[in-house]
Order: sequence, then structure tokens, then C-alpha cells
Amino acid sequence: MQLTKDQRIFIVSEFKETKSCEQVRRASDEKFPERNSPNKKTVYRTVRTFYEHGSIVNRNKGNSKRRITQITEDDIAIVRQLITGNPRTSVRRNESGLTKTTFHTNLKKDLGVHPYRMQIKH
Repeated sequence: MQLTKDQRIFIVSEFKETKSCEQVRRASDEKFPERNSPNKKTVYRTVRTFYEHGSIVNRNKGNSKRRITQITEDDIAIVRQLITGNPRTSVRRNESGLTKTTFHTNLKKDLGVHPYRMQIKH
């Protein structure tokens, strides 16, 4: 179970006073009886994180989503040039140096071309 902000503050301040993991665990049991006692590794990791980064906040929060890459006008121009030169250009084996996901996103969102569909050009 994830520690609350109050628990983290308590762990760091109690460890600073006592320098003992066991005493921190006992004091935590008394102060937070409804929560499980933090184990030894959790206490040391919380204190180490505080001293290394100067903060007790959860540093993983907000980092779990998918990374979004920046698509530039140059990338769009490269994809447009490749597609107009050869409409059967493979998304996986494109010569642009772009990743296949960036190439595919440019095709669909920016150029309005849907790969994997039969396209008739007049």
C-alpha cells in the first residue's frame, strides 16, 4: 500500500530524531494504527529519497502515461514528399528516418491519409 504524505513526513522526521528504523516503525504503529507498519526497506527508501531529492512526494506520479513525441513541420513535409513520390511507401520501411509510429501519425492526423485502405487516385 502506498504511503500517505503525512506518513512520509512522519517517517523522515522520526528517523532524523531516533536514527533507528525499529523505533520509526513502532512510532508509526502508534500514530497511524489504521495503517500497516512500514517495513525496514520502506523507511530507508523514504529517508534516502528525501535526502537525495529534498522532497517526500511520490516522484512516479504522472509518469505512467504514454510519452508524446513532438511532430514538427519538417517531419510532415518529409512524409508528404515520400507519399506523393510513391503512394505505396511502407510505413515500416520508410526512408525518412522517422519511427513507424511517427510516420503513421503524420499520415493519419496531419495528412488525412489512412494507410491500409485502398485509395483510388485520379
